[in-house]
Amino acid sequence: PLSCRGGTRSPGGAAGAPGGPAPDLHAGGGGPRLGLLPARPAGAAPDRPPRLLRQLRHLRVLALRGALQRIPAELAEVAGSLVRLEVHNEGARLLVLTGLRRVAGLAELRLQGCRLERLPSALLALAGLRSLDLRRNHLRTLEELLALQHLRRLRSLRLAQNRVLALPASVGVLRGLELLDLSHNQLQSLPPALFTLRRLRRLYLDANLLETLPAEVGALALLAELDLSGNRLDLEETKPKQNLGATLYPPPSEFRPIKHNKAQIDVKHNQ
Repeated sequence: PLSCRGGTRSPGGAAGAPGGPAPDLHAGGGGPRLGLLPARPAGAAPDRPPRLLRQLRHLRVLALRGALQRIPAELAEVAGSLVRLEVHNEGARLLVLTGLRRVAGLAELRLQGCRLERLPSALLALAGLRSLDLRRNHLRTLEELLALQHLRRLRSLRLAQNRVLALPASVGVLRGLELLDLSHNQLQSLPPALFTLRRLRRLYLDANLLETLPAEVGALALLAELDLSGNRLDLEETKPKQNLGATLYPPPSEFRPIKHNKAQIDVKHNQ
């Protein structure tokens, strides 16, 4: 069972009470959110999600923490208002994700610590998704990236702290991406298709096993941040020739286009 921790407040500052004005829990800027956590072992029985969610018709951000096995079907109760859903599963396997289809209006989705091994097919129902965060899972393959081309509004994709061995060429279909985080995986090479994502502004590839960097990286003219630290790149020929800071190196020829845009290029802790 799940219970609500923390209350909502009315405009006057008093804790909201049943029968009072509907709580308006909104996303962004550190605003209030509703967190659902495992029920306490002692004390009165807490509200269960179906009853609770029916009272929160204006809920915009919902965070679920615990050891969920499925995305609750009861999310349909707040489908009309929910814009961000977070599931922090603390390493327990999330088995059933079909409940995501009941909240097709989501703009942001975080599924962290859920032991996911593949990209869930239920993501395809989230046509308006702008930000997808699947950090701290067990992803090994990204073969399903091709299907994500239907998420035309997707701007941010975070896949850090997984076990990804290879990035498929199908990454090139995600043409709207502005942020891609593949740090702390096991990538040994990068497909040229990655560098066709011309809208990328932030690309995080730190803590992988990269030994070379394709020359096509120079095509990312809008890039503002490129993190290549903690890889196996041979940078002996690109040691600093001027005072650019301890972690910034003058780029080789393929870096020059993004260097002219004052991109932050981090290459510390390589060979």
